[in-house]
Amino acid sequence: MHLPTVSQLSAKEKKVKIIQGEDLVRNPSKAVGETVKISGYVSHVLYKGNSVRFVILFSGKPVVLDSDDYGLINRIYVGSYVQVCGFYLKNKKLELDGKRTDMPSIVVDQPYCTN
Repeated sequence: MHLPTVSQLSAKEKKVKIIQGEDLVRNPSKAVGETVKISGYVSHVLYKGNSVRFVILFSGKPVVLDSDDYGLINRIYVGSYVQVCGFYLKNKKLELDGKRTDMPSIVVDQPYCTN
């Protein structure tokens, strides 16, 4: 079995493409299979318990994020600032301000994304 060297691993890490939140709301299909970096202020908390579902707006367009990270759950409230990375799955239709809204859905895998 051949194990990769540290330099090979570093080279692979550098190839990770990061999509910004603004690009996600403009063209969600480009984010499929890519790491998405989302930073901004929480506009809505849709659920908070053993997991959290919250919304951040980009150019007035919502993005819904889901996480079960205990530390992140405790930091989420309307008006809090977050910077996370995750993966785009698909768009979801969720009720937001009394109406069904279609928005990109992100599963958070890095609750403190600084890339």
